[in-house]
Amino acid sequence: MYRVIANSIVGISTRYGSIRNDEGFDISELIKLQNQFGDKLIDKFDNVEVPEKLFEIPCDLLIPGARTGVLTEKIANSIINFSKPKAIVPVSNAPYTIEGLKLLQLSDVICFPDFIASAGAVIAMAHQFQRNSIDVCLDQMYHQPLHTSFVILLYQVRLQYSCIHNPVHRVPNQMYDNLYQWSYQGF
Repeated sequence: MYRVIANSIVGISTRYGSIRNDEGFDISELIKLQNQFGDKLIDKFDNVEVPEKLFEIPCDLLIPGARTGVLTEKIANSIINFSKPKAIVPVSNAPYTIEGLKLLQLSDVICFPDFIASAGAVIAMAHQFQRNSIDVCLDQMYHQPLHTSFVILLYQVRLQYSCIHNPVHRVPNQMYDNLYQWSYQGF
């Protein structure tokens, strides 16, 4: 099931190309084409561009869901000069290169880390499983880690929780403070 909360989707990219519609795409049509043709749905539209052109489409929110390291210095320049989103919220792992991230951080674009953007489901699962408040769930998970990977997952959950309860501009400081504090607690 798909549910769209945003006003519209104005650009889509797959490995075969990118398409743009400044008026917004028909979401149900996109879903139908995706189910039928997969990434080749791009071929069903006119004016297909190279995938990188997606980062030149003006938008309020950029949600890259691509391969690792796609947000390079070159792409960051396109984002800053053409796309001009208020925030980048990646759903892929490690989307930023070091150079790309540095350039984006110097602009007014808020760059969410990938593990913060995708940790919401973990919090919801913990809350549902424990039937307690989020604070209680996080404390229980913290004090009863099952193994190292669970501790890493806990760190991601705490960062997501920090992001929810702190102003966005304070999140990076909170992340570094938490990492420093937790790294000396025997993990």
